[in-house]
Amino acid sequence: MRRFLITASLLLLFTAPASAQTVKAHGVELPTQAELGGEQLTLNGAGLRKKFMFKVYVGSLYLQEKTSDADQVLNMEGPKRVRMDLLRDVDQDTLNEAMAEGLQANLTDAEREQFSAEIAQFNGMLDDGKKGDQVFIDYVPGEGIRITHDGRDKGTIANDEFHRPLLKLWIGPNPSDKNLKQGMLGG
Repeated sequence: MRRFLITASLLLLFTAPASAQTVKAHGVELPTQAELGGEQLTLNGAGLRKKFMFKVYVGSLYLQEKTSDADQVLNMEGPKRVRMDLLRDVDQDTLNEAMAEGLQANLTDAEREQFSAEIAQFNGMLDDGKKGDQVFIDYVPGEGIRITHDGRDKGTIANDEFHRPLLKLWIGPNPSDKNLKQGMLGG
């Protein structure tokens, strides 16, 4: 019996589940699977955010079903994750400014007005980022949008409807970086 248990344990140890697999995107190891809200998500794609000539972060998108259609992502039910792996130090003011520019470019005046409280709350959750930091922006239906910075819970925005405008930062009609959008959509 003991030999069987040892053999079974070794078999489990060396048979890596799909969630343990990773891919490399722009020098960053990304898991191909993630669990969020009790659901299994798959890496949809990853891209490089550049500002001028500087590499800022690798942005990756996790969904229940892969798609290259931005509208389908925005209207898709279920949990979603945007992961940002910082490739350089970025201060809070720069992050807030970049997010404000992205929302200005992708939301209507009515949407900015409707979600003004959520936008302010989101900006208050962003910290100075250091090279190597990971920021998770997780949407879980019924809970809202949870921000985690390097394992530290930064809070939750309780409005489920805010996840669509927020996703437009990366995959909206006027993204700050078209190559990042294309990468996150699996292109």
